[in-house]
Amino acid sequence: MGEIRASVTLENSWDRENVDRGRGVEADVRRTSVEGIVDTGAVSLVIPKEIATELGLRHWGTRTVVYADERREQRPVTDVTIEIGNLATRTEAVVGPAGSQVLIGQVVLETLDLIADCKNQTLAPRHPEGPVLALRSYAISGALTEPPESLFCASLRILEDGEQSWRRHLLDCVDAVRRSGTAALLATPPATELSARLRALAAGIAETLAAECGTTAPEWTSGVGPLDQPWFVSGYESLKASALLESPVPFRSRNVFVLANFLERA
Repeated sequence: MGEIRASVTLENSWDRENVDRGRGVEADVRRTSVEGIVDTGAVSLVIPKEIATELGLRHWGTRTVVYADERREQRPVTDVTIEIGNLATRTEAVVGPAGSQVLIGQVVLETLDLIADCKNQTLAPRHPEGPVLALRSYAISGALTEPPESLFCASLRILEDGEQSWRRHLLDCVDAVRRSGTAALLATPPATELSARLRALAAGIAETLAAECGTTAPEWTSGVGPLDQPWFVSGYESLKASALLESPVPFRSRNVFVLANFLERA
């Protein structure tokens, strides 16, 4: 069977947010249209380095990727908005080597509710009437009164996009707090549906940022205790010793171990 190719538009998600919030005009959104290959064996979207550079995408971490020949490599991770037909979503993307192809993985297909029709070599909607997504009640009424940059709204986006998206959304909140210079965006606790790990992490972040702003920590953080088992956030065995030494008290006290530069962008 032949490969499935699809025309996609990629755009800078931060540019889009700025326009949506009235901080720019449509012409400010950096975007490009390219042809992508549907790879049902891939999980994430993969974009080549030159496209990430063209769109001005910021890296917020790395992922270990495994190539067809079993080679493993650490690659930068960013997020980008991808549009296929009249469907669009903001998603994590692995930045591949220069000259590599755009690969459309399962996360994009699932989010846009598309299926790969290998026989006809096309992408087809699973539901012709439009994407059907499983929704849960995430205290939506609260979200209506919260600033979009708040920690609470960041937790909602994590729940919507999947727990693997936590770094992007929490660091977006960190950036917003530092820009504002106040801890107001941390006042409301994260959604109760968030996992114990991420609630502990969020509490550590809130206490650290409150100290940076010269204010007391939000009251809700005092109710977030330590995890039953230690969590080394980096996930790398080789960095555990460093995390044990460097993890600030707001994290360490909750059995969460991070590196000293954890709240900095890559």
